[in-house]
Amino acid sequence: MPVRGRPRRAAPALHGDADGHPDRQRHRVVRGRGGRRALPVSRPGLDAGRGDRHRVRRRLHDAVDVRPRDSPALRERIGDARPRQRGGERRARADSGRCRGRTRSVALVVTGADPRGQQDDRRAATHLVEAARSVASSTLFPRAQDTDQAQRVPQENLDALADAGLFGLAGPQDDGAAAALPAVVRAVHEALAGACGATFFVWAQHHTPVRLLARTENVGLRERWLHTLCSGRSLAGVMFAYLRWESPAVRARKVPGGYRVTGVAPWATSWGMAEVFAVAAVLPGDQVLWFLRSGQAEEAVRPSPPLQLVVMQSTSTARVAFDDLFVPDEDVLLVEPMDAWGRQDRITTSQPSPAALGVADTSCRLLTERATGTRSKTMAAASAAIDAAIDDSRTRAYGLADEPMPDDDGARDAHLARLVEARVSNLEVANTASQALVTAIGGGAMARSHPAQRLAREAMFYGVQAQTGAIRRASLRRLSGDRPRTAS
Repeated sequence: MPVRGRPRRAAPALHGDADGHPDRQRHRVVRGRGGRRALPVSRPGLDAGRGDRHRVRRRLHDAVDVRPRDSPALRERIGDARPRQRGGERRARADSGRCRGRTRSVALVVTGADPRGQQDDRRAATHLVEAARSVASSTLFPRAQDTDQAQRVPQENLDALADAGLFGLAGPQDDGAAAALPAVVRAVHEALAGACGATFFVWAQHHTPVRLLARTENVGLRERWLHTLCSGRSLAGVMFAYLRWESPAVRARKVPGGYRVTGVAPWATSWGMAEVFAVAAVLPGDQVLWFLRSGQAEEAVRPSPPLQLVVMQSTSTARVAFDDLFVPDEDVLLVEPMDAWGRQDRITTSQPSPAALGVADTSCRLLTERATGTRSKTMAAASAAIDAAIDDSRTRAYGLADEPMPDDDGARDAHLARLVEARVSNLEVANTASQALVTAIGGGAMARSHPAQRLAREAMFYGVQAQTGAIRRASLRRLSGDRPRTAS
């Protein structure tokens, strides 16, 4: 399904506050040695004292590297007790760039001995993040309310992401890397999810098939699809969440020349939009079969009508039944042990939730604009407190994610438990920020045309998306007031 070639409409620029007043300059309430004050976000820190400037810089620096500059993880990463430029380390800063109305500076730590290679890595990373923010602010956010109520995510949204080169994050990069840096991926996810949840989720599903194609030993399948998917010329989807169930919903058996697949995949996002799907099925002997299948209905592949959902309705999510579907060997991506998949899935689902942080960030920005427009000190104080909580949640979660996974089973379990708590903190600040925005807007937030109710629903969605038993238990403990100690 081609996604290029269509001209993009000029999207309205974002001006003024949340109520649409073009003559009101955006401000951000910050706290420092000089006390609370509202600063224009286009000039962060210029009118503040030293304490305020430090606070603004730390709070608004790019999510590519959000760890404290003097953190143990950073010192370990660059091999220097002092996090300054020494030996092979280079810290590259790009010019400030707007992210949905907030000004951030891009900071990326690159290590190595080749200055030219370091500069190329930094430029590539900066380009991807800035491209995502540009699409988010110019295309996705202005259309987000219409997209939320559409039958499908507009093709123009996907075209914009493809034109920006954002469909290949999980595949080979121009600099020779196997995939984009995790920190870059997190920053891109924050930007897109904070702008339009439905477009982000359709786009995010695309990357699992890309990762599988990059791993597969099926050269013919890889050559046919990998470049096409990475370029964005075709959209892909995935069906596999049921692998986490005690009784998997889709099973397969080996037959001459391939496999027979039977069962019902309960969630198939992008059905009717994606050209191809990566599908998982459980084989006898606790093996997982991954295969590629077109997104077309046939006698052995029967999709339901789009599921009626309270959020992400335009993702065109369906239930797909497989009735003794024959999968030829040439369509098989790989076969792997269920235990191996389960171990990796436990790590994957314990990672931070940049999407939730993106929702939190946008909600907090709109709350700050509302506080400025109404001159409400209470709203301003709430915005400052929530912004600090978002920053703390992001810093802790991303810092833990960047630490190496321990080899020892006990240490690994403890590290994963800390990661889960940090992820749940991301989910919590998203709900807090979006609910604060709804409260500040009042009855107007109930209108489908207002972003507050959409952001609140999307925050709710991320609380259950990729939810495991460990995440559910940690979330319920927090909701009941049983908070873990934050010491690492």
